[in-house]
Formats: sequence, structure tokens, C-alpha cells
Amino acid sequence: MSDDVAAPPEPAPVLRRIVTLLAPYRWSLLLVAVAVVVSAALTSVAPFLTRAVFDDALFPPSGGPDMTLLWWLVGGLVAIPVVSALIGVGQTYLTTKVGNGAMADLRIALFAHLQKMDLAFFTSTRTGDIQSRLANDVAGLRNVLTSTATTILQNVVTVVAAFVSMILLSWQLTIITLVLMPVFVLVQIRVGKRRQRLARRTQESLSELTAITEESLGVSGILLAKVFNRSDAEVERYQGRTAGRPACSSGRP
Repeated sequence: MSDDVAAPPEPAPVLRRIVTLLAPYRWSLLLVAVAVVVSAALTSVAPFLTRAVFDDALFPPSGGPDMTLLWWLVGGLVAIPVVSALIGVGQTYLTTKVGNGAMADLRIALFAHLQKMDLAFFTSTRTGDIQSRLANDVAGLRNVLTSTATTILQNVVTVVAAFVSMILLSWQLTIITLVLMPVFVLVQIRVGKRRQRLARRTQESLSELTAITEESLGVSGILLAKVFNRSDAEVERYQGRTAGRPACSSGRP
């Protein structure tokens, strides 16, 4: 693949395209955001209920334990994970629906765009690369929408809610956390960049494998392999690309 194809796109145009693509699903995305906020808020309430169990129910300043309050607090602690799980089910349904819908819209738009391309584009581009863009790359968008984007939003909301809870519970521990936080942020940034490079290489490898499959397993490819006794060479070429070796290692471009 050429350097132009392998180079990462500019962030701003990509974000504009994503916003345009997700515009029809804005209400579903709003519900997902609300579900994430509510789930994080419920999770942040649990430490306060736990503190109330000991300070107000079991060992109140007045003396004996308050069993009525204890039952209410324990019921709240039991209800929080149940309600969070139900919210998670609805959130998963919505994100999956949005991801599949956006993936279908993008695939249709890409197919329609390819229909308008000049003949020179198809003579200079392998059919396997085009198929990989329609299948592998578009499917990656669904993973981003159903997993990555939701996880980022959930982590941000959870961090904010946890930070507020820690300040209310113990500002001393909050200061210690803030001192150690830059170390973890630096590690996460480095790991994220590494994962981005690996994800790009994975998509490029899938594109190469799809192209080899389209070339080798088509009628013409099978005929050539049998006529010139190149079956073992084709297997070696496919194995080489699966292992990440250059495509020309077996003698073919």
C-alpha cells in the first residue's frame, strides 16, 4: 500500500464526517449518554450508603443500632447494581442499534461512491482492497461506536463522579490521587498511541489478506495455480501475510 493510503487522516475532517454520519441517531445517542451518566451516578452513591451503614445505622451517635435505617441502606446497596445492570442492558441495545445502523449507512454510501468512480480507479486498485474497505474497515466503525466511544464517555463520567465523591468523603486521599494521576495518564497516552499503530497495521493486513484471497481463490487464480503448480507458493504467500511478512516474499507482487 502507498504512503498516501497508509498515512492517518486529519482529525477535523474525520470528526465532521462522523458527526454527519451519526446525525440521524442523535436521540438514541442522547439516551445512551443519559444512561451512562445515571449509571455512573448510581455507582458513586454506593460509598455514601456504605458510610451511612456504619456511621448512622450500626454505630449511630445516639447509641443503639437503627435496624430500620439499616434495612433501607442495605436495600439501596442491593438495588444499585441491579438497576445499573438493567440500564447497561438498555445501553448495550442502543449502542448496538446505532453502530449497526451507522455501519450500514456508511457501507451503502461507500458503495454508491465507488459506483461513481472512474474506470482508471478500478484498474489501479485491487478488488480485494475495495472489498476490505467495504467489509473490514466499515465493520471497525461499529466496534468504535458500540465499544470504544461508549467506554470513553463512561470512563470520563465515572472519573468525574468518583472525584466529587472522594472530595466529599476524604479530601486528603483526593490530594494523593491527584499527585499520582499524571503518571497513569502518561502511561495510558503511550499505550493508546501504540494501540492506534497496531490497529492501523491490523486493518492494512486484513486488506492484504482480502486481496490475496480474492486473487487466489477466484476461478482465474485457481486455474493459474493448478496450471503452473503454484498451490504451495500461494499457501506460503498467504501464510507470510498472516505472519506480517512483506507481500513480495514469495516472488509475487
